[in-house]
Amino acid sequence: MKTKIDYKNDFAFRYILGSNTPDSIYLLTILIEGALNIKLKELHILNPELIPSQLDDKDMILDLRVKTDQNEEIDIEMQNSCFSETLRKRFQLYGAKLLSEQLKAGEPYCKLHHVSQIIFIDGMNKKTDELVDTYESRNKKGIREKESLLTRAYVQLPYINEMIKQKKIEEFNDFELAVYAFKNGFDD
Repeated sequence: MKTKIDYKNDFAFRYILGSNTPDSIYLLTILIEGALNIKLKELHILNPELIPSQLDDKDMILDLRVKTDQNEEIDIEMQNSCFSETLRKRFQLYGAKLLSEQLKAGEPYCKLHHVSQIIFIDGMNKKTDELVDTYESRNKKGIREKESLLTRAYVQLPYINEMIKQKKIEEFNDFELAVYAFKNGFDD
């Protein structure tokens, strides 16, 4: 009997991407580059430790934090829930926390580095119909704020199944294939 792994499971997601192996780093790079539309030369996992005995611990942190070659931090999280007001506020607060944790009292603001959040979510923002829904600080004309410090990208997992209606899976790029696997799993 074949076992289907649910990659949307927080622990499986964290274990696969955070294991610090060449395959894990390769997949992590594909996901980051695809979600944020950037090119990476190198990345380092900042929190590779995952202690299985803590799985039932409510404070267990299953998100993954990485630092890029540009000294930017990226937080990656799998969210099995659909969008809600509470989740949106939580993600914004968490983004602000990622920024505020960079400085100690009295340190100059010029030391702040851009941070990104990539949130894989098993839901759709009803106002968008795209795989990645990205948010940044912009003015009314859509111009990105100078020195903007936070980017949040929601990878809307259900949308990948809409994409499969538009093109064959063989035509998917590596990012789309990875998202397809996270949404639908694999046999073995």
